[in-house]
Amino acid sequence: MVLLSKLAHRSLVTVLAVVIVVAQLMAMGPAETALGRVQPTSVSVVGMGALDSVLAALGALALVWGTNGRRGAHALAVCLAAWGYVMAYSAVVALLQPSADGLARTLFEAHFPLVEALGLAGAIRFSALFPSRVLPADTAPPESVPLGLRSLQRLRRAVLGPVAPWVAAVLSVVLLLTVNRVTGGILQEAPLNPFAATIRFAAFTAVVLNLRISWIRVRGADREQMLWAMVGLTLLLGCLGILIGGNVLLAVTGWRIPLVNWRPVVLDLSLLGLLWGTVMGVLYGGALTPARIGRTVVLLSCAVTSALFLAAGLEALFSDVLMARLALPPGLGTALAVALTALAFTRARGSMEAPLDHLWSVEPVATTD
Repeated sequence: MVLLSKLAHRSLVTVLAVVIVVAQLMAMGPAETALGRVQPTSVSVVGMGALDSVLAALGALALVWGTNGRRGAHALAVCLAAWGYVMAYSAVVALLQPSADGLARTLFEAHFPLVEALGLAGAIRFSALFPSRVLPADTAPPESVPLGLRSLQRLRRAVLGPVAPWVAAVLSVVLLLTVNRVTGGILQEAPLNPFAATIRFAAFTAVVLNLRISWIRVRGADREQMLWAMVGLTLLLGCLGILIGGNVLLAVTGWRIPLVNWRPVVLDLSLLGLLWGTVMGVLYGGALTPARIGRTVVLLSCAVTSALFLAAGLEALFSDVLMARLALPPGLGTALAVALTALAFTRARGSMEAPLDHLWSVEPVATTD
């Protein structure tokens, strides 16, 4: 059974990863291809999306072939390969060039939701194994939760098994396609169906709850592995904070988006950060302290995000109140915000580091969900 599972994981991941890499290389090839005619403003969108998908594919291959069955590695590999495959949708369509209609086209379009569902199943299975196994006994019994949540709690306990997440993925795709057909939706738009969003939310909730159990009880070397995943999550949240702050700054100042569209770059960097931290948690077991990196990421992301919001506020103040009277040059608010933020950061860094050290290094009290 174990050998069969390993073979299935490796086969699926290898096929998806090879298609991703070949499709992205073909898409970035000759100038006559669709992606060869992109405008300069969309280069960042195309380039970062392709980079994300290719790195996810390579990370999946490293996990599925180079970890020798390390706990949760194969499930994470399926998740990463599926993520990269869905991100490479346009390139995959251009590479495989399905027929215009008929059964072949239907199966081709239907396999994308299936790949995504398998990726979600991989994430659930990974969270139930990393860094230590989560068992049904570690969760609250269904009888102890409110009546309306008991069925969901039973389902959550069921998907902790080795086979259940994959079965649930296939069944969810069948239900999704059935709902999409009944409601008259287009097959290509099935992933946009509200039921698909419900599936994603349910899977995400299961992952978070599993990781919460592991975070509460984990100790020693397992905790170091868990902290690497937390570093990836911190990078994700830090980039999202910077993205929101940048959007606020642009909205307040009225500045035009530069030639390089920075929004997708920041967003994709956040995903790459999450990818890096999670893979490091599985692969790396050395002396480098993830807590130190996580603390640094929190400090820097908070500083940059605060600077962007402060710049937006000061720029609005100068534009609306002072510029008309004093003829101050544009951008003065931003420059002042950077200076004030740098000064405040140097003064407040010490008081910020103490609670962050406590957050990243405290040993929790073991408990159950």
